[in-house]
Amino acid sequence: MPASEVMVVTGRVQDLIMNPEETGKITEVISEGEYYGMRTFDQALLSYAAAGRITEEVAMEYASNPHDLKLMLAAGGQRASGIEQLDPTPVAP
Repeated sequence: MPASEVMVVTGRVQDLIMNPEETGKITEVISEGEYYGMRTFDQALLSYAAAGRITEEVAMEYASNPHDLKLMLAAGGQRASGIEQLDPTPVAP
């Protein structure tokens, strides 16, 4: 099952490419660029795992960032911004 990363050269991406101090942010822009048809390699693996095309174990084996992929798998494919998104059990005050 081939998985690929897709980057579309938007104005923001072009700015990041042109500024060597900012190129490290390109992956973040790709991960947030679904509107433009972008996706990271790990997002491709996530979609295949969610669709049952590959197992979660295979996705984890090939992931660029296994820790983040594990969090996304636990959050049902959504990018978790906090631990409360991973555990639906309410925390007692």
